[in-house]
Amino acid sequence: MEKPSWTSLERIAQLDELVKRSYDTPCLIFKHSTKCFISDVALQRLERKWSFSDQQLIPYFLDAIAHRPISKEVCEVFEEHHETPQILLIDKGEVILEANNMDIHAEEIQEML
Repeated sequence: MEKPSWTSLERIAQLDELVKRSYDTPCLIFKHSTKCFISDVALQRLERKWSFSDQQLIPYFLDAIAHRPISKEVCEVFEEHHETPQILLIDKGEVILEANNMDIHAEEIQEML
């Protein structure tokens, strides 16, 4: 299995693009904290179990420490509380799955698709 081909979320304008893309293909945001061991473990587990093609799911990676304003904007746009690690699965502009910490599982993402 290949690791996800992450698109780095580094500009607030990318959120509008992400929402638009989600109407054609679901998008996943992984909010990561470089200061958190649990975030590293959750990311590694997700990447190990990754089985999605780019036609099934578009993965976005957000370094929540380096890009705090974007992380805050994600919370506001999708009306979700801030966590790291956290995934938000976006389909047709709406969050259809939110998970954080050790509740992040590729299998749960697959079930939602």
